[in-house]
Amino acid sequence: MPKDELKEEKLKAKEEAEDLTQEMAELRYEMTCLLEEECKRRACIEQASLQRIANLEAQVLASLYLPIFLFFLSHQILLKEPNKYPFSC
Repeated sequence: MPKDELKEEKLKAKEEAEDLTQEMAELRYEMTCLLEEECKRRACIEQASLQRIANLEAQVLASLYLPIFLFFLSHQILLKEPNKYPFSC
């Protein structure tokens, strides 16, 4: 292989390597952006899930404790004003 052809092949190989290096850098950047978007999306989903759990817990607590609270409140009123209500506890 003549010297000129060898230089030309080396130059071509160098340019291809530079092109591939640039393409890899662009792909890494795109992947980084996609990962950041996915991370944000998952954080939003997690936050919505935590909020939903908190709401459900509040509903459960309210359904458990509200009747008890009302029961004691009604009995406290009856104890304070027993003649006001015709029924007894």
